[in-house]
Amino acid sequence: MRRFAYVGNFFLAYLIGVGVAVALVGALRGILVPQVVATGRALSFDSLNLLYLDDWSSLAQGLTIVFGTICTLLAFDFTLAQKRWELTGTLGWIVGALGQIGRWFLIFAFGVAFAGALTASLSIFIGRIQYLIDFVF
Repeated sequence: MRRFAYVGNFFLAYLIGVGVAVALVGALRGILVPQVVATGRALSFDSLNLLYLDDWSSLAQGLTIVFGTICTLLAFDFTLAQKRWELTGTLGWIVGALGQIGRWFLIFAFGVAFAGALTASLSIFIGRIQYLIDFVF
């Protein structure tokens, strides 16, 4: 029986391969593709409304979203990219500078998220204190 044990490895490899493929396709379709579409929608003609050029704020917002997304992705990858791709000179400096800008985008985003959470918790706390004051007096 032991000499036929290797046959089970083929079926197990097939099962693991199918599971990994399903998980990978699910991650790409469920997370990555909608994020790319939402980022691209920031510069679509429908959202920009370029027929009426009196409102340039939507163009500025779309460009900020795309620029921030690219810089944030470079912030996660620029240190390894310089070593892996041997980026030196001007190109390495540009990638590093965009990565630093991406770090500032991340710092700002996390600060805004923290401020929102703090504001919400203080609002709930004030509501509970007001309830206690109304209940006691």
